[in-house]
Amino acid sequence: MLIPASFARRGGESSPGSPGSPDVTTLAVTLIPLLCAFALTLVGALEERPWSFYALVGIWSGALVAAAVRFRRRGVTTVTLLGVAVLLRILLFPLPPTLSNDVYRYLWDGHVAAAGFNPYALPPEADLLEPLRAGPWQGVWDSMSHRDVATVYPPLAIGLFSIAARLPTPLYTYKLLLVLLELLGCGLLLAVAARWELPRWRALLYLWNPLVVLEVAGMGHVDGAGLAPVAAALLRLAGRPSRVAGAGLAAAAGVLVKLVPIVLLPGWARSSSRPLRFLVAALLPLVAMAVPVLSWTGGVPPGLIEYGVSWEYNGPVYEPLWRLLERAEELYGEPWAKSFVNLIAVSRAGWRESDFRVLIP
Repeated sequence: MLIPASFARRGGESSPGSPGSPDVTTLAVTLIPLLCAFALTLVGALEERPWSFYALVGIWSGALVAAAVRFRRRGVTTVTLLGVAVLLRILLFPLPPTLSNDVYRYLWDGHVAAAGFNPYALPPEADLLEPLRAGPWQGVWDSMSHRDVATVYPPLAIGLFSIAARLPTPLYTYKLLLVLLELLGCGLLLAVAARWELPRWRALLYLWNPLVVLEVAGMGHVDGAGLAPVAAALLRLAGRPSRVAGAGLAAAAGVLVKLVPIVLLPGWARSSSRPLRFLVAALLPLVAMAVPVLSWTGGVPPGLIEYGVSWEYNGPVYEPLWRLLERAEELYGEPWAKSFVNLIAVSRAGWRESDFRVLIP
């Protein structure tokens, strides 16, 4: 017997893109990430219990995939997406930054800037900065790495760090500011999806992603602060031509938080209705911020140069490959293994002649 399509949707599965009534599966894929986040907080020092960490993140990731499949079929509300995203970040907020000590460098650079010194010109170990290590800041000093390298973070990021450094409990003040900025970016991301007429469930892959939540709310990585200006730029680019200048300013703000979006500027300009206006709006604030930094350091900031020539990229691939080939050379003496190890050693040395002693003879 034929029945109306609308009645069939009410009695059966919801049409794609329209949220259906909650059921056991929907509740499960929503609650499992929250339970995993709570369990990670109970674990505490994650580096001391790696298998618990891997298991919980794996379960959370599986639930994320299941949620994406479920919500693709049944739809999901904005309230659900943002509500769970907020709860996930609240649950992981108390985590100590044990998987990365970058946040301590953020706070130190902010402390230096707040004290009136130049973090682009003075590395943390500079004698001039020794008085800044007094009191609770000695713990920050002891916890950070690369004390011989001046900061590599853009001016807006330094501004965020310095605000946190001036307030009580700088670590958690900074994490709170960071999470609020990132949640603003989450809301803008959903607005971008709506403007581009994309299904809301796609934003789930970021909003509920265990690595994103862990690295931003837990470890305090500044990358989360860059989401809001980047999403704002995309939202403006999808609007009226008169909003192109606003898109350029938002894109510039994204670069001034984290340098990575600078590679997207040409593509964004091409996709805008007025490329020249976009580029002018984006480049003017970047130049205005770059000129003082370049004048202070007499050129490219030394920390950025050090980072560019000496840091190891793609660490999860690089380090296992290095160890594997090194072991192969030890066991078998294979010429190809020695060649590969030498090649990696050269890149690891950052092409500095004094470091070529690491080559295998």
